[in-house]
Amino acid sequence: YKRQLFDLARAENEIVRERITRFIVTGRKVKLRIAGKDLKALGIPEGPLYQEILARVLDAKIDGLVDTREEELSLAQKVSERLAH
Repeated sequence: YKRQLFDLARAENEIVRERITRFIVTGRKVKLRIAGKDLKALGIPEGPLYQEILARVLDAKIDGLVDTREEELSLAQKVSERLAH
């Protein structure tokens, strides 16, 4: 939370400020319906990549781009494929 406030204070771009504010207000309450075990079930090799994948899915959920568990899994697979290349 402190990190987001610091980033908000430093942000010069209005879009960045708006996204940080949205995260502070609503994003902290957002929880993913998937976890590392789900990534493993998708066949994604275990490792530090999981954190990046889950962070990107969480960002998409905060932005309202995904909602259901199936959408989260689909996005996780797509993100994994992009990061692998």
